[in-house]
Amino acid sequence: MEEIGIRKAYGAPTASIFGQLLAENMLLTFLGGLIGYLFSCLIVVTGGYWMFGSASLRAEAGLTNVGLFFNADLFLMVLLLCLLFNVLSVCIPVWMAIRRPITEIIQGE
Repeated sequence: MEEIGIRKAYGAPTASIFGQLLAENMLLTFLGGLIGYLFSCLIVVTGGYWMFGSASLRAEAGLTNVGLFFNADLFLMVLLLCLLFNVLSVCIPVWMAIRRPITEIIQGE
C-alpha cells in the first residue's frame, strides 16, 4: 500500500499503477504455476518408483504412460483460474487504495 501511495504522490496515473502491479503478479502467477506443475510431475515420476516398487504395480497405477502426466486442458483451466483470482487479488486492493487520500495510504491507515 505504501508503494501505491508513493507512486500516487509522485503523480503516477492510475492505469500505470494498475498495469505495473497486474503485470508483476501475472508473471509471478504464471511462473509459479508452471514450476509447480513441473515439480508435481517430477514428484509423481520419482515417487512412483518408491511407492510402487515393481513394474507390474507401476503399470497398474498408470505410471508407465507419460501422456497421463500432461493433461493440457486441465493445466490451462487451473492456470486460468489462478490468473483470474490473481486479477481479483490485485484489482480490489489497488482500487480501494487509489480512492483514498495519499497521506492515509502512505501512513498505512
